[in-house]
Amino acid sequence: MRGPLRGLLGAIGLGFVLAAHAQGADVGRFVRTWPPGPRLAALEMAAKYGSPDDVSAERLLWRHAGPFASIAVNRSDATGYLEHAVRLDVPVEKTGDLHVFDAGIAIYHLRGEVSARGERESDNVLALNLVYDVIIGRKTAEEARRAFASLRAQSVLGRMPAYAKSLNFRPRSTPIAG
Repeated sequence: MRGPLRGLLGAIGLGFVLAAHAQGADVGRFVRTWPPGPRLAALEMAAKYGSPDDVSAERLLWRHAGPFASIAVNRSDATGYLEHAVRLDVPVEKTGDLHVFDAGIAIYHLRGEVSARGERESDNVLALNLVYDVIIGRKTAEEARRAFASLRAQSVLGRMPAYAKSLNFRPRSTPIAG
């Protein structure tokens, strides 16, 4: 084994890279010079969701991947290089609450989408589940903030909470007509 693949195998493990290579054939080639965090996120998304729909030197994008409207991995080494978006209507009166909650949330009213940006898919899923809780009134923004901190700490310690494993709601399947 030669070149960048050899270095990646040593850094993140043979089985994972081979799975990513089998499903996201050229992802490793596109991200080989990316910083470690975004590179690992890109390989994880390729292993889970297959080849991206759009590829550039700065970003990989998957459309309609699993329950998500889109998933993007950005080359930037800044926090929040992994973004998951779902189709979810946010009532205007809840927008302020969601900005208080924050957790890397972006609201796109015209597209009818909400996205979460973080470094791990589980963090984004957790944030989106808590966004939904705020929208339906199950939690206040402050309760969601505290829950995010507590549940994220559990997942970092290896105790993955259900709220971080999968979406607890069903996103709208069609975009808003424009």
